[in-house]
Amino acid sequence: MNSTPNIQHSAPNNMWAKGIVAAFIAFAAFIIVLVTICMKQDISLDSKEYYKEELVYQKKIDGMGNTQQLKQTPKIQYVDKDQKLLIDFVNENSLSGKIQFYKPDKSKEDFNVDFAKNLSVDMSKRAKGLWKLKINWTQNGKDFYYEEPVFVN
Repeated sequence: MNSTPNIQHSAPNNMWAKGIVAAFIAFAAFIIVLVTICMKQDISLDSKEYYKEELVYQKKIDGMGNTQQLKQTPKIQYVDKDQKLLIDFVNENSLSGKIQFYKPDKSKEDFNVDFAKNLSVDMSKRAKGLWKLKINWTQNGKDFYYEEPVFVN
C-alpha cells in the first residue's frame, strides 16, 4: 500500500496569485500617476532673488519702523467700476519709490511700478483675486516700507 498522499493544485491557490499580481500592477500604476502629477506642480519661491532680498531685510525692518511712526499710512483703494487701484500718500513732497505687486498664487503675474507722487494703476488687464502690495519709498531722506493685501474683482 502506497501511503503517499495525492496532492492536487486547487483553483483558489491560482486565484491568490492572480490577485497579488493585479494588486501589484494597480499599486505601480497609482505610484506612476502620483509621481507624474507631483512633477507638474509649480514649486516656485516667493521671489527668484530670495537670498539677495534676505540680505537687505534690515532695511525693510527699519522702513516698517518709520512707517509706524507716521500719522497716516498710504491710503490704498480699489475702484471696482473703473478697475483702478488708487494709492494716495498724505504728503507727496520729496516722494519717490517702488511698489511691488505680488500675486501669491501666480508669481508670473508679479510686476513693479516706480512712482514719485500719488498714483492710479489700471488693473483691468491683470489677474483677478488677491494681490499683496509691497511699497518701498523714500521721503525727506527717510526710508519707508508698507504692505497691504488688496482683492481685485
